[in-house]
Amino acid sequence: MTKEWVVATDHVWLNGLGEHLARTVPGEWKEVVAPAVVGYVLTRSEGVEQAMPIARSVSRFLVERCTRTWLQRLFCRHYHDFDEQAQTAIVNAASQWVTMDQERNQDRLNLATAELFRFLMDHDEVVLDGVISFLWPEISQEYEEALDRAVDDFLIEREYHDFVGLLRRLVTKSRTSIGSVHVFFDSDRFYVEDEGGHRLGEDILDDMMSGIQLEAETYDDLLVSLLVTLAPMQLTIHRKTPDREAMRTIQGVFGEKLVCCQGCPRCLSGTWRIDNPG
Repeated sequence: MTKEWVVATDHVWLNGLGEHLARTVPGEWKEVVAPAVVGYVLTRSEGVEQAMPIARSVSRFLVERCTRTWLQRLFCRHYHDFDEQAQTAIVNAASQWVTMDQERNQDRLNLATAELFRFLMDHDEVVLDGVISFLWPEISQEYEEALDRAVDDFLIEREYHDFVGLLRRLVTKSRTSIGSVHVFFDSDRFYVEDEGGHRLGEDILDDMMSGIQLEAETYDDLLVSLLVTLAPMQLTIHRKTPDREAMRTIQGVFGEKLVCCQGCPRCLSGTWRIDNPG
């Protein structure tokens, strides 16, 4: 009776598998199609010299070419409350994290190949979904952790966008009469002026700062809160800017109303001070 190697898969893993096996494992492969499974069959020579090429080929196909498909299956197994757009964004982010470390990519491939080679010492049929589910638990765990991280980041980002949207609506609906506001910085402090150079919002800031410990991040939060309260028609940020996250929020809230000073005479002169504006 002729002995054979069989690589079997459901249709999820099918795309390109036959061509990949034929290109990377010497011998004449034939395709056997069943209703739910497709098998690729190779006549088995004496000994086990074909086992390593098959192990390397299948591992490279699943670990290098099917990372996103693998993550997609894990996502569908563990998460059910996301729409298609969210699912795509999460899987894409997880895929980027999984594949960004080239050294780890090679270690993962070596591990997969070694485990599959040991399996082929006692078996002549490889079922791709079974390999992923039972033979490579360490790799699956790593992919699951990447998905969990991507989900957490997605939810944080969605909450942030909801928050920015709320602030933007507050600014849009405000009945403020302030036309233009200018923000200047000095070290970790800031102050706000109207078009005529008069300071704005100091009483509001005093109320906001009452009873809290002031740190660099706190000043950025205070600035965002003050600007939302003032809700100007136009906003100009002078000299240095807040940290990137605060600036991102300000840009999200004020959009086209925001202007970043490119070097007005007052900024370039360096003559102004926060405690004695010129």
